Amino acid sequence: PDADICNAFRTYKFVWQPGKISYFVDGMLKAVHTTNVPSAPAHFMINHWGTDSPGWGGYATIGTPRYFYVDWVAHTPLP
Repeated sequence: PDADICNAFRTYKFVWQPGKISYFVDGMLKAVHTTNVPSAPAHFMINHWGTDSPGWGGYATIGTPRYFYVDWVAHTPLP
């Protein structure tokens, strides 16, 4: 994880192939997963879920507002 993901917009890229997904942040490859990755194409979806974890997403304190800002989204099918 990057230390400063909350104070600036970042560019995230996900490259899906059957059985494999690669994650990029600001153009740099951060992770490649090959387990539990769908083999069939699906719809693209963006959402925001609380985790109640201090290490990812923060505590889900009732009454605390949460914000998820998205500046733009693009989908480019692979040839």
